[in-house]
Amino acid sequence: MPVGAEIISAAVDGAEVAKPEQEGKLCRLPLGVPLPIGRSRQVSLRLSFPHVRLGFVGFAEFELPKTGTTIGTLSWVIVLPSWFRAQVMSSGLDAVARPPDLKAFGDYGRVSASDPKVAFQKSLVPARPVKVRLKYYQRIGRFNDDLIQFLELSGNLVGD
Repeated sequence: MPVGAEIISAAVDGAEVAKPEQEGKLCRLPLGVPLPIGRSRQVSLRLSFPHVRLGFVGFAEFELPKTGTTIGTLSWVIVLPSWFRAQVMSSGLDAVARPPDLKAFGDYGRVSASDPKVAFQKSLVPARPVKVRLKYYQRIGRFNDDLIQFLELSGNLVGD
């Protein structure tokens, strides 16, 4: 697990794991019986990172939990506060234009449906740390709307 991250909830194939077992930086999830070759499981983690002090403009870096094996398909969605937008500065993943539905996260997914999101996806991700570095902008009505609009139109700003 990334330093300071805590598991809020975990699900395997859409079924909530009652108490994910976490020992230091290691998390163990019960996967059940082995699947036939060619089949995969969907593991969904909702993580809480230490609070980031937000201002008008700043940088934030996030790291996913490291796995012990190559991941077939990795999807990652970062939900921003409603008054923020973000610019992806670096990532080993591909940006996704339309964030996936967050129904797997129950009430949290429903509540955050209208918040801006930054989404990534990649196939065949090796067992190594995966990080994303974002530059964020706080939207302040009529004060920086022109800057935000310019960045959104140029395709350099995500979230909405």
